[in-house]
Amino acid sequence: MKVVKGFFKFLLTIIVICVLAAIALVLSYTLSSPNTSPGHSSRDVVSGPWEQLKATEKDSELFVFTFAQSGEFTIKKGKDIIADGYFKINEDSSKIKLFMMPGHYTSDFEKYVKFKVFGEVSYSNLQLKTEHGFNEEAHLIENELPTCSFLLRTQDGTDKTDVFDCEMHEYTLDVYSAEHNLAK
Repeated sequence: MKVVKGFFKFLLTIIVICVLAAIALVLSYTLSSPNTSPGHSSRDVVSGPWEQLKATEKDSELFVFTFAQSGEFTIKKGKDIIADGYFKINEDSSKIKLFMMPGHYTSDFEKYVKFKVFGEVSYSNLQLKTEHGFNEEAHLIENELPTCSFLLRTQDGTDKTDVFDCEMHEYTLDVYSAEHNLAK
């Protein structure tokens, strides 16, 4: 009988540790927010919705990537939301780590999801220039809209990486990190 009690105590301890680790992981995504200080690529990525420039061979609907200052993201395909949740940006490796609850992504996005809740978007060629620097008078230069390439890798390794060349048509981040439309 003592062996059975000892085994159940050990099992209960392991379960409590796993639950606490899961809670810490969820909170690290939901409570984090991107660095919106001038000079950081995080600030440029969360500055507005990124719209795909042209459709791919496989798909005629355009994607829109939106990363909010609150740490939440939305990915749309056409007018439909195909994924939403929370994100963290790793500027050193130019990756955006996604956290989605099951049911917050569609079958179109499922091939990019790892362990039912995680995804990853890499970004490259990020270019954003504004007039007057980052202040309340900042706005996009009309002929030089911000551009960025987002890369989504499938988690099962069967398909190639999908590359989305995107452009931002509105700039929504001012020096005080408050959402405010600064596009003209």
